[in-house]
Amino acid sequence: MHKVSDDDSGIRMLLVEDEEVARLTLGRMLTMKYPGAKIYTAENGRRGLELYRLHLPDLVISDINMPYLTGIEMARDIRREDEFAQLIFLTAHSEARQLMEAESIGVPHYVLKPVDRNELFSAIARCLESRYAGSPPVLRPDAVRRA
Repeated sequence: MHKVSDDDSGIRMLLVEDEEVARLTLGRMLTMKYPGAKIYTAENGRRGLELYRLHLPDLVISDINMPYLTGIEMARDIRREDEFAQLIFLTAHSEARQLMEAESIGVPHYVLKPVDRNELFSAIARCLESRYAGSPPVLRPDAVRRA
């Protein structure tokens, strides 16, 4: 199994977040933790899907509630193209409906805002290890942070 280190180069991540301050903050956080990674950013699900198709990132980190195309809709489209795609949802809401939708499309991790960096980095490590192991994503109950 490929062990992901803090400075692995060649890792491609896509961050999709409609709130500019959150997008910039999370982007800086990812760049500091993974200095060799390529971080792509998008301001909505439609642009996120375009960047996914263009760059085929190893991991997608996305808000759920966004204009034009929600994170759930974007993830469904990504799943149709790559059943092994690794995704993490970020959201300020912990509604049961959203959790059920995330589970139904196989999104393995769900982190509530405000984002705890350790929880996010832990979810990223699990996703990347799954990606390199070639195994399908599995929803892990311990990956869901409860308010």
